[in-house]
Amino acid sequence: MKDSRWFRRLQGALEFDTGFEIFLLLGRGALARPALTRIAEILRRFGEPRWHRLDLDGIDGLLADTQPEGVLHLVHGFERMPRDAAADLAARLNLNRDRLELLRGPVIFWIPEDFYEELLRQAPDFVDWRSQASVVPDADIGVSAEMLAKEFLRHQAQD
Repeated sequence: MKDSRWFRRLQGALEFDTGFEIFLLLGRGALARPALTRIAEILRRFGEPRWHRLDLDGIDGLLADTQPEGVLHLVHGFERMPRDAAADLAARLNLNRDRLELLRGPVIFWIPEDFYEELLRQAPDFVDWRSQASVVPDADIGVSAEMLAKEFLRHQAQD
């Protein structure tokens, strides 16, 4: 993961405080929390990230009027939503994309691979606007087999 192009770009954005940029990471839904936690651990030297869980605070928590500057924002939740709710949220992200600039730092959205086509349909401008999409293979995450097994069980229990 550290050698991937998207990760080096993310690291540069934090190191040089280049401001707002969106990273769409595509992977298996059950890997959202372990993958984002791993990214946060690797980048801890840049400070604590700000976590956003979309299914709890909808889009409003992500679009709060005041946000810390130069902080990494980690967004998950698509992987735990019913398909119609996730499609609705994607459409709202599309309509409110300009407001995301308030985040003033890099923003990572974990997008389940099987939801990406729906995201493209519901939020084409959001996907195209100041973002880059990268597939994150399971092997690149570097999370222990035990942690992955626990997360898969948690994910299946919620489905």
